[in-house]
Amino acid sequence: EEGLARSLANATAATLAAQQSAQALVVANRALAARAHGLRTLLELAQTFGQALDREAIAGQIARSLMGQLLVPRVAVALCNDDDGPLETVLTRGAEAPVVPRALARLARPAVIEDRALAETWRWAVPLRAGDLSRGAVVLGAPFGTPPDWRPDRDTSDFVAALAALAVGAFETADRVEERLERERLREEVRLAREVQA
Repeated sequence: EEGLARSLANATAATLAAQQSAQALVVANRALAARAHGLRTLLELAQTFGQALDREAIAGQIARSLMGQLLVPRVAVALCNDDDGPLETVLTRGAEAPVVPRALARLARPAVIEDRALAETWRWAVPLRAGDLSRGAVVLGAPFGTPPDWRPDRDTSDFVAALAALAVGAFETADRVEERLERERLREEVRLAREVQA
């Protein structure tokens, strides 16, 4: 009887260990699938950003991507225009346009918003940074169904930081294209002026 009880206990322990391993594998597979989806999204965004040539289109793509990927109800994109003052909010979805402090563009990584007035509607900020280059910040509401003390996990922070770096490159490209078009327009005006003068 004692031997039978030991055998049953060992079999039960092995079954429980296998079940725990299977559950851990399911959790790991879900995390892996979420990361793969995030990477596919970043690849698609890189291709989309490569085709966008104006700030509003890029900001719109950022907002759609974050709202879809993270299930957040509110997104605002604010960009730098000069070295002083608040950032200029170029796009808002889901709420009124916030006044975004310049300090949020200087953050090193995504962070929970500490400013009480801003934090009533907006939960966290993502600096639009690539290396030392800062172009602004994105502020987001908390994802649907999260508790009031919600904070983004590492995978979420890594995803939005990668998206921000892609967006900075897209904004820089759009600015260069706009500058080039402006130079070409000025050259054409000078050429026409010379023709008229001649």
